[in-house]
Amino acid sequence: MSARATRVAVALLAAVIMLGTSGAFAAVGDITTFTDPVGNVSTPLDIAAGPDGNLWFTNFANGRIGRITPAGVIRTFTDPEGMVDGPDGIAAGPDGNLWFTSSRNNRIGRITTAGVITTFAAPPGGMVDGPLDIAAGPDGNLWFTSGFNNRIGRITTDGVITTFAVPDCNLSCPDGITAGPDGNLWFTSQQNDWIGRIATDGVITTFRDPAGNVDGPLGITAGPDTNMWFTSTINDRIGRIATTGPEPGPPPAPPEPVVVAPRFTG
Repeated sequence: MSARATRVAVALLAAVIMLGTSGAFAAVGDITTFTDPVGNVSTPLDIAAGPDGNLWFTNFANGRIGRITPAGVIRTFTDPEGMVDGPDGIAAGPDGNLWFTSSRNNRIGRITTAGVITTFAAPPGGMVDGPLDIAAGPDGNLWFTSGFNNRIGRITTDGVITTFAVPDCNLSCPDGITAGPDGNLWFTSQQNDWIGRIATDGVITTFRDPAGNVDGPLGITAGPDTNMWFTSTINDRIGRIATTGPEPGPPPAPPEPVVVAPRFTG
């Protein structure tokens, strides 16, 4: 084979490899999994698309934040200050960074797309306990669930934390949270079998299924039909809740927020 033919063959092989890696030849339903060659992925929990074209995920067991390219190249990042412990939820923020919860030490973390981590902590009595899920809100802030003390938290991109008490919590709640199409945040309470809504001013409303067919709701997301959709884990159902229409009763009184000045590391 001539040198030119060899170069052409190599170029064609490279193109085929690139197309295959990007999924151009994949059929619907084909699954590919990826491992970290240096072994720094441990109990990955949540994953979110980043503004850099990569996917970012939490590693609960080793306190690392991971990044994976669409080609499957993995790199993980750790906080040099050691202030990330049990990272759980992760979401892209409006500031071009990724934000995550650090559930074991009651912090909220921020990681740039270059891998620089900063964590924000409430001082003692700051009313953040066991932060779990996190989502970007329509108000330019990040909102998170504080599952061990029955509160919803809001953190600005400057690190100022405000929390709001969730009513109707007989057991530990809330769990999942996401932005809705109506300008509010919607969240689940797995232990209490209801779906909650929090407005950006902190007003919270909870909704129960009169038929009693919601049991252990956990994950929640906005659908393409202006409704919210959620998983009902204990009775193996998928639920839908409307975001528009008449309100079920008189509006609740605004809660008294707890505002926490930013305390950060990293």
